[in-house]
Amino acid sequence: MQARGVQSHRVVAGARLPKGEHLLRHVAADAFLDSRTYGAHTSASDALTSGLPVITVPGAGAASRVGAGLVRAAGVPWLAAGSHRNAMHLADRLGRM
Repeated sequence: MQARGVQSHRVVAGARLPKGEHLLRHVAADAFLDSRTYGAHTSASDALTSGLPVITVPGAGAASRVGAGLVRAAGVPWLAAGSHRNAMHLADRLGRM
C-alpha cells in the first residue's frame, strides 16, 4: 500500500473483538476491502448496513462471489470491481473523498 502512496496508518487489519465493538470501528474506515478466495459474508453485510462501502472482486467460486451479490443488493454494484487493480483504484478514490 505504501508503494501506492497510502500511508501505513490508514490500513488497519483489526484484531478480533466482540461484535458490538467491532461494528464501532466502521465509523473510522473509508472502505471495507473484501478478500477474494473466500469473501466476507456477514462482515460485508454488517459493513454495508453501517454505511461502510465494501470493495470486492468476485472470484470463480460461490463463496468468493457473495460480496458482489451483497453490493448489488445494496444498490452499489460499482463496488464489485472486475480486477484487483480496479479494486485498488476504487479504494484509492474512496480514501481520498
